[in-house]
Amino acid sequence: MKPNYADAYLNSGNCQVELNNSDTALKFYEKALAINPNDWKIFSGMGHAYFYKNEIDKACESWKKSLELRSPIAQEYIDKNCAKNSAK
Repeated sequence: MKPNYADAYLNSGNCQVELNNSDTALKFYEKALAINPNDWKIFSGMGHAYFYKNEIDKACESWKKSLELRSPIAQEYIDKNCAKNSAK
């Protein structure tokens, strides 16, 4: 894998989420963020990884950052999964 190719780390993270390896996925996403900290897709993937770990607050933080970076899909995840948590 090219060491400065954020998309490779992003794709590896996405594959790990699909394999239910959220901890490994988060390591790949962290590497991707170190290269490209302004990619909404990375934060979106992190949100899914945290969600599957049942770390809902972290998932919502990640999706909100994704939304700030103009994600076209983050609002749906926030509305579905985060509104209940903000009422606590």
